[in-house]
Amino acid sequence: MWLTDDYLRRQNRRGDVDIHFVLPQKVHFGVSKYAEVLKTEATTRDIDFMFETTLVSVDGVQHRATFRRLSDGSEFELPFAMLHVTPPMSAPDFLKGSPLANEQGFVAVDKYTTQHITYPNVFSLGDSSSLPTSKTMAAITGEAPVLTHNLLRVMQGKRPTAEYDGFTSCPIVLGYGKLLMTEFVYDCIPQESFTKIPLPFLDQGKPSYFYFLVKKYVFPFVYWNLFMKGRWFGSKLVFKPDFSEVDRRADEEYKKNAVARGRLGEKF
Repeated sequence: MWLTDDYLRRQNRRGDVDIHFVLPQKVHFGVSKYAEVLKTEATTRDIDFMFETTLVSVDGVQHRATFRRLSDGSEFELPFAMLHVTPPMSAPDFLKGSPLANEQGFVAVDKYTTQHITYPNVFSLGDSSSLPTSKTMAAITGEAPVLTHNLLRVMQGKRPTAEYDGFTSCPIVLGYGKLLMTEFVYDCIPQESFTKIPLPFLDQGKPSYFYFLVKKYVFPFVYWNLFMKGRWFGSKLVFKPDFSEVDRRADEEYKKNAVARGRLGEKF
């Protein structure tokens, strides 16, 4: 959408086109800091955000789409020359209909440990899990080390100790040479990797050419050479998370309680 707007402006054709962004959410973005940036972009560039609205059907022959307002259930049509549709996120059918799934059809796990809330020998991450965060590559890089660590502990008869904080990233390309680098954790709290460095061009609260270059050149290298080989750990970059201290405290607590109960030596 943003790239289309940028391209049309470069071709002096923007005035010939109406751009609508239809979404079920109530705001431009879940994190208020970034939502304000996108709101300003949408207003400045005359992009119509249609909130709390979902797609019902598409007539490809007539080039018309039917939408439904979530507020009152009423429906309306819009003509289109180009329609870009993202279907609702969903787990596979074999999971949605299984005892592992919650009411929404995702594997019901603890949002911190990634362990199933009913079946302790089941763990889940990514698109099929109920983890309440944006389902992105960045999220996986934060989830995977936690799941792996906790799974190995459970296999040893111990309790999970590592916790996932909900870290995810949604790089939003706003044009050719312009990108908003969003990073946040649970409860839509920004947790930015670069803003802590006091350089103006690293401010993640503003669209940036620098982050556009990161998206274009750095991320593909990271994906193929680090992420796919298990050597990229989200906000920790190439540094593998260290859970040794939480393990030590958990194990000491178990031993203390076990001694008090006279049951030292049992699995924990």
